[in-house]
Amino acid sequence: MEKIKYYFFLLFIGLLGWSCDPGEDPVDPLKPGDMELTEIAQGTDLEDQVWFSLVNGEVTTSNNKFIWDLEFSSVDDGGYISLNGSKYMLVAHTNSTDFDATYSSSDYTFGADHMSGLPDSLQIGDPASQLNQVILIDLGRETDGSDIGMVKFQITSASDGSVAFQWEMDNETKTSTVTLEQSEVVRYSFNTDEMITVFPASEDWELCFTQYTERFYEYDPVIDYLVNGVFINSNRVEAAYINDLEFDSISLSMVDDFEYSSKRDVIGYNWKAYNLDESVYTVYPKMIYVIKTSDGLYFKLHFIDYYNDQGERGFPLMEWQRL
Repeated sequence: MEKIKYYFFLLFIGLLGWSCDPGEDPVDPLKPGDMELTEIAQGTDLEDQVWFSLVNGEVTTSNNKFIWDLEFSSVDDGGYISLNGSKYMLVAHTNSTDFDATYSSSDYTFGADHMSGLPDSLQIGDPASQLNQVILIDLGRETDGSDIGMVKFQITSASDGSVAFQWEMDNETKTSTVTLEQSEVVRYSFNTDEMITVFPASEDWELCFTQYTERFYEYDPVIDYLVNGVFINSNRVEAAYINDLEFDSISLSMVDDFEYSSKRDVIGYNWKAYNLDESVYTVYPKMIYVIKTSDGLYFKLHFIDYYNDQGERGFPLMEWQRL
């Protein structure tokens, strides 16, 4: 009997030691974050692009939308060039390689980048495929609707992460070269003939509040129209749209049931609508979005206002929470 008691004692000590092994401590699941209310200040003229981090719960940075024109992005299979759609930039292809020729914009049809931002839906897109082609770039509209100007643009070389181009505005020809590291994004300004570096690193934001050019394909010809909405960071974020649940009811246990998209306009602008009769925007709080980051974090959000306390538009108010 004493021997049996001794064995049980040893078993108890062994189990106690195993349960206290620091390498086997259970990991508590991350508790949901607090419900947050955040107002994004784009300004009544909607001139500011605001970059927001859900992970850090703060505005990462903001910039005036007019400071850049082209975005050069490096991706695994090459690279691509996109337009600054926030200022209603458009492109026309002349199908000519003669840079010294004179081109009239009235002879060509202009179009905007697709709002999804996918490389195969861009007006310029892959620079190697546009080599030596003369492209006319409409630089968009000022806040008051006036034309900014037109650029004649030609890519002269594109290889190994480097894109060289020449361009002309007001009969003055300039040459520039953009060099990118893998998966890097660089933005360029024709106005200052320089790279613009005020934007946050990809890992520092999930949402960008900005105007952009929407293409309405249901019309013939296609209509390009400037709207105000939200882009997601497609490099590290996916989002799902939910319209059949209450905001408070959405929990972490449900996130695997949703269908996610990495298209940058998955949130877009449709969470609000303009009432022509009353000349005001109406916000739809029942339009809910669940954000999934590449780090495995989930957030839910919806919009509850578009006006600040002074009744000025351009101040989206979102309610959101980490699940």
